[in-house]
Amino acid sequence: MHAKTTDFQFPLLLVLVLIVANIPTYIFLGRVFFKGWRDFFNCVSSIGIVNYSLEMYGYRFGWRPPPDREVDALYAVLRLLLFGLGSLCCIAAEYHGIVWLLTR
Repeated sequence: MHAKTTDFQFPLLLVLVLIVANIPTYIFLGRVFFKGWRDFFNCVSSIGIVNYSLEMYGYRFGWRPPPDREVDALYAVLRLLLFGLGSLCCIAAEYHGIVWLLTR
């Protein structure tokens, strides 16, 4: 018979430790994606512009290209999304690597 593999007992604790321990990774990714704090906060404020554009899309008559402000806001929101996904991918990869090492 096959021996049962041991289960990892504290997954939430490991995730919390990884979130705190990866602060230098967030700073590095932030410097890669954003020029500074002002650029980061402009990307966060662009979420409101994109949200307003999507809400008003149904009230527009006919098709016309979106204004440059909305296109630039969408680009900024996508940069923010990539930053968030990159941070989550780093945490997930480290988590799975540590769990794999501890349950071997």
